[in-house]
Amino acid sequence: TGARAAPRASLQILILLTMVMRALYMLAFFGLASAVRRDSHHIHRGGRRVQVEVGEGHSMHAGKSRWRCGEGKGAGRDFHVRGTNLGGWLVLEPWITPSLFYQFLGASERFGNDAPQKIGMDMWSFCRGLGPEEANRQLRRHWETWVTEKDIAAIAATGADSIRIPVGDWMYIPYEPYTNCTTGALEELDRVLDLAAKYDLKVLLDIHAVRGSQNGFDNSGQTQDIVYTSIAQIVPIRTTTFLHWPTRAANWIGTWDRNLGNYTSINYDNLENTLAVIDIMVDMYKDVPVVWGIEPVNEPWEFTPMEILFQFYWDAYQMVRAKAPHWIFLMHDSFHLDPWFWDGYMEGCPNVGIDTHIYQAWNNPAAPKDFYTNACDMGDVIQSLKDVDWPVVTGEWSLATDNCAMWLNGFQDNLPGFPKVVCRRVLCPRPYMGPDQPGAPPSRDIGPQDPFGTGASTPMWGYCPIGESWDDRGFSDDAVMRELGFRKIYAFDQIGNGWYFWNFKTELEPRWDFMEAWRRIWIPVELETVDTNTRVVRACDPIIASSAPVLLSAAPATSFLGQGGSLWLYTLGGCLVVLLGMLYVRALRRNGGRYEALDDI
Repeated sequence: TGARAAPRASLQILILLTMVMRALYMLAFFGLASAVRRDSHHIHRGGRRVQVEVGEGHSMHAGKSRWRCGEGKGAGRDFHVRGTNLGGWLVLEPWITPSLFYQFLGASERFGNDAPQKIGMDMWSFCRGLGPEEANRQLRRHWETWVTEKDIAAIAATGADSIRIPVGDWMYIPYEPYTNCTTGALEELDRVLDLAAKYDLKVLLDIHAVRGSQNGFDNSGQTQDIVYTSIAQIVPIRTTTFLHWPTRAANWIGTWDRNLGNYTSINYDNLENTLAVIDIMVDMYKDVPVVWGIEPVNEPWEFTPMEILFQFYWDAYQMVRAKAPHWIFLMHDSFHLDPWFWDGYMEGCPNVGIDTHIYQAWNNPAAPKDFYTNACDMGDVIQSLKDVDWPVVTGEWSLATDNCAMWLNGFQDNLPGFPKVVCRRVLCPRPYMGPDQPGAPPSRDIGPQDPFGTGASTPMWGYCPIGESWDDRGFSDDAVMRELGFRKIYAFDQIGNGWYFWNFKTELEPRWDFMEAWRRIWIPVELETVDTNTRVVRACDPIIASSAPVLLSAAPATSFLGQGGSLWLYTLGGCLVVLLGMLYVRALRRNGGRYEALDDI
């Protein structure tokens, strides 16, 4: 035994050193990549890239000085939340509540060439397709049954302390086709605010949908831009088909030109309309104790001009600060969770934070360990924002690792190439609002029905697609979900400033269902004690002790060089990256800190 102890100890030391060198190597690599990203930033103007100086005096950072306050770093930025979203309630999303949208299947057979005007695939077309009277009748029943006191009590029982409530701008300044369609929505919101107060849940009001659509998806209120490619009377198809993903646009902030891949003008009327909505909301809720904060717009898409968005956020913040200075002002990152964009912006401003949405459902198929690693890595990204004085709340996340959820990428549509796994099918559920809901559930005697988009996601023969099970791939589904859930909670809760799971419930998908995840113990069952839950706080610790015996049993005793081969590889790799970094910095200095214009790219 003593003879074996020395080589085992030596090998364990080598394994430990290898892991340290791997970490140093990765830090060097990503540090260099971050420097390249910062120094090679280019501003888009008129569809062309123009030369931008780097280093001190960079125009973007210099311009941020006009968006600063005087309270000093760290002021009012130590808040924390744990909760879930009331999605699919006041802003419809077909994949969350498919029972509301089955009635639009087979529209060609009923409406012929008028089908495009009768199909509902979001809030906007739901109101247009059904007309204000019928749509409002169905919506009122939906509002009453989708979020009940039982739901709010169940959320509070998990130990959550907050709910994020998506709202539409039409609730405060009505416009067509919402006029008379969404009558009663404000009263429903008041009902749930009272319930939140009763169960001690603070509320983040999230302006989830705005006029013109900020991202072109159904969650913005209107799916843009739908192009119908065939209608019922066209021979031989005799069905309704459409395009969305290849033609998507977002026209809230301006006029999007898909050919140029740029905005040709800014829509200040839309921006002013949203600011007016925020002003109304502040006046309505500033003295309602349960309201904790506001999010001025949800998920403006990645092509949003950041300078315009920053000015909009600033104007909205000033409105909130003037009348409700105690509110938290949470801004979506527009899918730019990078310190470069945010460092220096709103410096010294109290009660502000970044909202980011982190999903793995659109990741490529992978082994569970890859999803675990990705979840823990997001903690490092969040920390990089905190290092420049930005609190980060993960306002949306789930446990889904695939795109199988029916209509996740749009009603009767899918992102081209998705889903990338074999989805399961289950009986479509009975309608939550009662048996009188038209078309729900789909008949077991009918196959796929139009309309059809660019990808496949549809009920057939009474069955609906849901995510694949890890059991089918030789793993324990519960174990994988639990390992993933605890790692995400660690990254978002222990490193970040908290989180809201998307969604509080769904009709079909447990991995998008907060209450179901809690019941299955995929997330901690006592959320109020997460800070002292060892399984959470150590979820992303390196697993050295448990993996070493596996390596030892698999690896024969070899020479010191053989056992430590990977150590020398990582050492050489790290040196190479450092050398490249030095050459890069020297080249920048020789070039005066400038890049040549990239107009020809």
